[in-house]
Amino acid sequence: MTFAEGRVQDRGRHFEPWLDRYEAIGRAQHRYMYLLLVLVAFFLVVDGGPGAPAPASAKPLGIEFLHLDVPRLAVWALGPPVIAFMLLAFLGTFAAARVALKGLEASAPAGLRGDAYDRVPNLIDFAVHTKGDDPLLVRVVPASSYPSFATAVLLSIAYLAYRVWNLEALGWVRWAAVIVTLLICIPSVARLGSLWRRKIRVAVRSK
Repeated sequence: MTFAEGRVQDRGRHFEPWLDRYEAIGRAQHRYMYLLLVLVAFFLVVDGGPGAPAPASAKPLGIEFLHLDVPRLAVWALGPPVIAFMLLAFLGTFAAARVALKGLEASAPAGLRGDAYDRVPNLIDFAVHTKGDDPLLVRVVPASSYPSFATAVLLSIAYLAYRVWNLEALGWVRWAAVIVTLLICIPSVARLGSLWRRKIRVAVRSK
């Protein structure tokens, strides 16, 4: 065996574990994304929208299979911190995927790159897929898809937190909910800013 052949085999041994890692991160990312959609929709429905009466004055939320009525106000107040934590985890998958991608690029066979690593594409991936040699605007739009989604979720959190804060009937609970939400959102904002910069930079330089 030549030295070059040995290096190729050594790279191959590292490639498969990194590919498995990248796939596992992708699957987790997709689950978190869909769960975020469900959570945001659920808590916005509970909220009722701008101008709606406070959830405290509405009917309790019924959990039929448990034969249990849950105070709508308690569920509503949990919305901002719960969504904020899930958003933080969702944004964390991009940092983890970046590490795995570096490992893949360092150990991949010659000529293997890009879409070849993504074994679990989701709806967004297909909806905004490009050929790679498209005009700048066409490349920027799909590159901004994930950051735009996360930004929309962050705005939803801000809206719900504002609504919770304005309901004085919650007492100390509103303080706790808003403070916990803010603490979770600080690293989320930093990660989101980094994601925006990275995605746009890649789109601009890809051609």
